[in-house]
Amino acid sequence: RRRANLAHKISVALSNREKEKSVIGQRVAEIVRNHDRIFLDAGTTVYRMTEAFSLRIQSSQLDHLVVLTNSIIRLETMAPWCRAIIIGGEMRLERQDVCGSKA
Repeated sequence: RRRANLAHKISVALSNREKEKSVIGQRVAEIVRNHDRIFLDAGTTVYRMTEAFSLRIQSSQLDHLVVLTNSIIRLETMAPWCRAIIIGGEMRLERQDVCGSKA
């Protein structure tokens, strides 16, 4: 039940200003270059960025990207396509991320 509630919250957040988030995600993905190292947090706008990064990597437009994140979801999304590193901290189930002084 808790997982279903989390999925619903994420779905609602993603649908809020969906077009704007997609545009931002596309624009950011366009300026990232080969061999860049970037940090991606757990936000829903950043989720749209990960979609754009994945597409660029799959189409060979972006290579050797390194992603640092505090988000379990970003880690799962990006790990198949690039080097993905999760930083440490305390797990927040409601956001599927880690936070705190070690994060």
